[in-house]
Amino acid sequence: MGNLIDLTGQRFGRLVVLRRDGSDAKGGALWVCCCDCGTETTVRGYHLRSGHSKSCGCFNRELLTTHGLRHTGLYRSWQNLRRRCRDAKYCHYSAYGGRGITFDPRWGKFENFFADMGATYFEHAHLHRKNVDGNYEKSNVVWLSPEEHRAAHAAMRSTAKSSATLTLKLAAA
Repeated sequence: MGNLIDLTGQRFGRLVVLRRDGSDAKGGALWVCCCDCGTETTVRGYHLRSGHSKSCGCFNRELLTTHGLRHTGLYRSWQNLRRRCRDAKYCHYSAYGGRGITFDPRWGKFENFFADMGATYFEHAHLHRKNVDGNYEKSNVVWLSPEEHRAAHAAMRSTAKSSATLTLKLAAA
């Protein structure tokens, strides 16, 4: 290991380093820190310096509880749109992120999605893109009832089938 960097007194996010607390199993320096919330926690020096650890965990707990909407349809819609666009393991990724569909970068935070779309949300609503080739952004999405959503998808499948048939007929000609 290289020379130890003394982190005592330094601030990393919400954490202020109080003192050294030995080493972990891999030989990495451990530091006792005081979080702004008042909790003392022990953190690896590397996690402090890399920015991986910025609080005792209170920050993540606040993110999950500040809006109080974590168990709502609105929150699930937000989670699902992000999965469709980002998660290559998601079963329908190829129809979304795999085709280059993205979402408004502001919507990376639920609070911004809520500010844009929360007022018009209703229970059991589906987030629908008006232009199926467009991204998830305020100007291209609308909430639909389950019935409206099914009808929109049926119309889209019908149009796609017609386009495919026309393409095949043109190719055969």
